[in-house]
Amino acid sequence: MERKTRARLTGALGLSALICVCCALTGCGGKGRTIRLDDALCRPAISNMKNLSGIAGKTVRLEVLNRAGDPGALLGYEDPARGDTYVSSGLSGYFWNIFEKTMAEAGLVVVADGPGAPPAPLVRAIPLDVGAWAWSFKVEARKGGTAVFKKTFRVSGDAQIASPEKRACAMANALMVQVLSDPSFRKALE
Repeated sequence: MERKTRARLTGALGLSALICVCCALTGCGGKGRTIRLDDALCRPAISNMKNLSGIAGKTVRLEVLNRAGDPGALLGYEDPARGDTYVSSGLSGYFWNIFEKTMAEAGLVVVADGPGAPPAPLVRAIPLDVGAWAWSFKVEARKGGTAVFKKTFRVSGDAQIASPEKRACAMANALMVQVLSDPSFRKALE
């Protein structure tokens, strides 16, 4: 009886070891992937927006900050459920480029904030919570240094979009559609 039990344990340990080796070789150990975000792959999709005439032709200065409130330092985010890491050379630049494309598609003239920028309303986007399946951004519009609009916008990823890169693009687009459709935001640009 003891010999049968020992043989079963040895067989179970051998099978467990084989499974561990296979997982290590194939990457199924839950380590996740590194997903490189590329704003060049994102295309604006604002066809579902109504009445863009109120903002078309207006000039805005655009600034995307990191969570700490300064440009450029946010480099990536994670999907803890899958172990994936989303990276970019700088998420502030990634978001800036996508937001700029979407705003331009809506008819806005978008320039970077900084020395030499024209006197136009400043649109500032600050990521509050950025993850694989949901984003939260605080968006401000400022005129002459005074905030004339502040609101937090939230978007969720579409489970129907299997590609993480395309889901990120869709969330960025959905965020800008929410912002550009907001009557208070549009009034702040007047």
